[in-house]
Amino acid sequence: MSETRSDRQDQRYTVQTGTRLLVQVPKGDAAKVMDAIISCDPLRWGDYDQVGFTTATGVQQFRSRPGGVNRASQRSGGRGALRRSAGLCAADWC
Repeated sequence: MSETRSDRQDQRYTVQTGTRLLVQVPKGDAAKVMDAIISCDPLRWGDYDQVGFTTATGVQQFRSRPGGVNRASQRSGGRGALRRSAGLCAADWC
């Protein structure tokens, strides 16, 4: 008879609370961001530390809504203009 997770008495498999941090940075800066976070917190999770995840690069897209005022919209041609930023990755830590 096989053992299921709910049958286990082992405390290695427990739900843990924590904070999740997700940032979008240029791919070349992801390691610098990870190093800065690790200098403040070891990012321990179970038997591991320095736990993080970085995605492949992608393209971020946004458009300022009416009444929106920000530097990105002003540089891209004003409100209503679509702006795309290539080469970003998402870096995710728990």
